Amino acid sequence: MLRKILFICIVIVGVLLVVVFGAIGGGLAGFFNSSLPQRTNVLLLGSDAEVGIARADAIMIVSVHGGTGAIDLVSVPRDTYVVMPAERLAILRENGRNTAAASGVMRLNEVTHHAGPVFGPTFAALQVEELLGIDIHYYVHINLSAFRYIVDQIGGIEFNVPQRMFYSDPYQDLLIDLQPGLQHLDGAAAEGLVRYRSGYADGDLGRARTQQQFMMAAFGQILARDNIMANPLTYLNVFINYVDTNMGVLDMPRYLGLLGRLDIGAINTHTLMGTGTRIGGRFFYIVDEGDITRLRDEVFYALYEVERDENSFGLDIEILNGTDIEGLAARTRQMLTDEGYTVVGIGNYGGQREAHTRIMVRQAGTGQDLTSFFAGSRVVVDETIGADILIILGTDYGIQ
Repeated sequence: MLRKILFICIVIVGVLLVVVFGAIGGGLAGFFNSSLPQRTNVLLLGSDAEVGIARADAIMIVSVHGGTGAIDLVSVPRDTYVVMPAERLAILRENGRNTAAASGVMRLNEVTHHAGPVFGPTFAALQVEELLGIDIHYYVHINLSAFRYIVDQIGGIEFNVPQRMFYSDPYQDLLIDLQPGLQHLDGAAAEGLVRYRSGYADGDLGRARTQQQFMMAAFGQILARDNIMANPLTYLNVFINYVDTNMGVLDMPRYLGLLGRLDIGAINTHTLMGTGTRIGGRFFYIVDEGDITRLRDEVFYALYEVERDENSFGLDIEILNGTDIEGLAARTRQMLTDEGYTVVGIGNYGGQREAHTRIMVRQAGTGQDLTSFFAGSRVVVDETIGADILIILGTDYGIQ
């Protein structure tokens, strides 16, 4: 999970670079206005070593709606339990890849390692298809080094560092030393920001919030047309040296129009819910079958559409327990999930407590329907929060 948000930035750049340079190189202008499929699902794999060799540090799906251009990002935990079928294990053995267990049991991020550079991304895509029951149309595999390189080449990313960050690990040759406040981050500092994990009052939720905020800031600057046009060789170098994809030259130009329609603030993020457990002494993440069904219905097959300015359905909600009642955030998550809401994370609140529940929203006009569940609750607009909605349970925890 360490570099998850970092790789969101990296791999989306990879997808769009494939599109841009495929279009330029192919000279297929007639495809610019071609209609897109109703849904295109792209598997994004990120690693900090040679493509197809290392375990994938980040795994997610970019699902693009062909009609509206809306983009959904679905993060799949790297430790997700999967079983590689016997026929694919046989293919690996026939090609001298004997590292996979005979049972086929492995973590999802290990598929690229076991399958190697020839079969890795393809086999990973097949595993995700089987896990979620969807079609993966393309894959994009990109190296971590691309991120630091491109941030440096465009002159850095402007970002408001939320707090003092210091961490030193000589074994990883890693030094994170950032002061709070608005500043220009070079590639090394940007990587340090998203890798920093300690010192947040609310633990992993604070880290995730910082990563998500940085992701949006990076999107706006890395994907700016001016940056792309001013640094064509930089982007071309990333495409040639760091990206591996099965997207064909005839497919690429169709998605070029997304650059003009991409609304960074409208990207919807999702994470597969589940539980951790140990099997045979190893840690695995077991995804929740109900959450898989929800994602298929709400994202991949779009059985219904949600108006964002009318209610909170389909928005990502985080819940923090601001009371002394143990397990309250988990029970609240269950209550809202049963009502059809999307709760992506829970935790304990480490800030100043208040009597009434606070419903913090990134976008004005959302969250009002949630007040019906919490007596005395109020909605507060805060564009800096990570999720679409952050619910901080009040000490009186009044439920309507």
